[in-house]
Amino acid sequence: MQGNRYASLGQYFTADYGKTWHNYSQYYPEAALYVTQPIGFVQSPTGTAYKIKQNTTPTSPTSASYYINPSEILKEDAAGQRLIRFPFKRNLINLHLDQNNRLYVAASGGIYQEEENTFFCCADDLPVVVYVSKNPLP
Repeated sequence: MQGNRYASLGQYFTADYGKTWHNYSQYYPEAALYVTQPIGFVQSPTGTAYKIKQNTTPTSPTSASYYINPSEILKEDAAGQRLIRFPFKRNLINLHLDQNNRLYVAASGGIYQEEENTFFCCADDLPVVVYVSKNPLP
């Protein structure tokens, strides 16, 4: 899709906060190392698409810089586009649908400070928070 950000598969991953690292191809040899995946966009087998809607506010009326506001999740299907309920004010990073159509939402660990219209956030080495839907999505 034009205008989307993409990521390629990482060569190494960690499951213990960086204490040990594993080569991706050692565990998943069938996967090509240079496969690309859209960031913040997933599509179900039925064609329903979910994407992250980033929200920002300019720091001043003439400024090119902006504050990052809580993100939202946009659902798009034959009925059109609509926002789906996400109960937390977070900066969303990525989406994933598993084989059971449960939606995984990766979010920064930052806390939104509404009075300052910005996030009090994390050091770069802190993990993200992952939310998983209890029920499959259509």
